[in-house]
Amino acid sequence: MRSTSREFGQWLDGALRTYRSRAQYYPTYSIVIAEASAQGGRAKERYHILYKGTIATIKTPDIRTLIQTFLSDLEMFLLPDRTDAIFADMNVVSLDGVNALVPGSVVPFIGTLGRRRLARAGLTLPAERAVAIQPLSGRVVPVKPLVELTAGALDSLPEVVLGNGSDPRMVVQQPTAVDVLVSIGWGRQPLVEVSKGLGLYRLGSHVMNLEELGGAAALEGVRPLVEQARSYEVASAKPLEMLDALLEILQPA
Repeated sequence: MRSTSREFGQWLDGALRTYRSRAQYYPTYSIVIAEASAQGGRAKERYHILYKGTIATIKTPDIRTLIQTFLSDLEMFLLPDRTDAIFADMNVVSLDGVNALVPGSVVPFIGTLGRRRLARAGLTLPAERAVAIQPLSGRVVPVKPLVELTAGALDSLPEVVLGNGSDPRMVVQQPTAVDVLVSIGWGRQPLVEVSKGLGLYRLGSHVMNLEELGGAAALEGVRPLVEQARSYEVASAKPLEMLDALLEILQPA
């Protein structure tokens, strides 16, 4: 992990010291910490950014939200070997109580439109990078964390990174129904309703522990979710077009 802030890098090294390894790796993550303004304070809407490779996973003024997303992304390395739930590299986005399960690439993609644009749209975005699906229930459930910060680490974070705005995002805290299942396609239409069979096939392609659970068992486990939700395909298009398609999908049925 690399960071533009030496102080933050030292804080993170201590906060995750339980998982320290002697092995040498190329950095996977980069974290840009918003700089103080020339007046000694912080300019409004200065952002902290988490990159995974070259992709900006999250851009937020709220350092705690960035840490939530970072920890969730670290969890993803462990999900293929877990059997306590069905894990998928997908996210829940919501609008007025309607929940859509979307591929994990969608949130960073529409995030390029800017926080203000998404706020005007009214979307509730996730802090998490993956979801847990309870087999046969049709519900998304909380991910039991295996990667955690050392005790008291968050309490000392304000001493390292000054507050720069609030950006609370959704974390699944209880069994949650999915109203709409979204996949990405290459068709010309920006939005197309698809069959339950195609929806199940595409959801299966996102299951991270499919092999560990046994392919057929995992697909049977997510079948109730697909049967209860409306299934749509959105075109791989520009961010604004994809956002508009999501907003249309998230209207009450």
